[in-house]
Amino acid sequence: MEDALCVTEANDAFLLDRQKEMIAMAANQPWYRNSPVPDEVKSELSPYFISFVYIPDQIRPSIDDLYSEKYEEPVDGLCEDWKAAFESGSIYQRADGGVGFPLRFKRMNGHVAEAIIKRNTCYSAGNSDFSPWRLMNFPRVQDVALDDLDGCADGESCQSPASFADSEPGLLPERLGEELSSVLETSDFRSNRISSSTIDSLGAYERFQDMVYLNARWRNKLVALVGYDFDVLAFLDREWNWAKEQGILKEYEGR
Repeated sequence: MEDALCVTEANDAFLLDRQKEMIAMAANQPWYRNSPVPDEVKSELSPYFISFVYIPDQIRPSIDDLYSEKYEEPVDGLCEDWKAAFESGSIYQRADGGVGFPLRFKRMNGHVAEAIIKRNTCYSAGNSDFSPWRLMNFPRVQDVALDDLDGCADGESCQSPASFADSEPGLLPERLGEELSSVLETSDFRSNRISSSTIDSLGAYERFQDMVYLNARWRNKLVALVGYDFDVLAFLDREWNWAKEQGILKEYEGR
């Protein structure tokens, strides 16, 4: 069946007012405020998700798990969430060029769940076989609070101190600093320093993400360790450049 709601104006009958509120309030989070989507990128987007985004087959089961209870075509639920996020301005640009947006669900840690779209590298203008954007990241059902699939409970404010902190430190986790300097003194570090030639070759990479692929599993692990959602790639880029500057790099098991 065609994903009709995604292409034409969506019927918001299944998206509750409190869920719309939760999606709209995501724009208050630091990484939304500090990373707005540029106008030239926004011009490529549309309120109607399927009109410009390709959904890989391997992601559709996760969409089915979260939306199939209320939607004959589960992807229509995702389309409603995107439309609400797009129209309320609750979208942000990630360090990798992707665009993140909130969903109607909460993660297990209490934060609003997000999905991520990126430009489709297979797309070229005039080629109707590919959509210009691609859905890259979508939460699995096990990552979502199963007792609250409808969003905020009745009578509960959608604003949560953990999800919508007013303080700026929520943008990226703080660096340990002094604690890490002791690493230089350990015998393990002293005996496994990487060679100067290797350091020189690594210096060509200003961003960690330019040389290392981070899958969703490890991203979720980092978010769980920190306790709130943040731009993991920007965090790793920052830590990578700091480690190079401080010389805190060593070989791991001879590699």
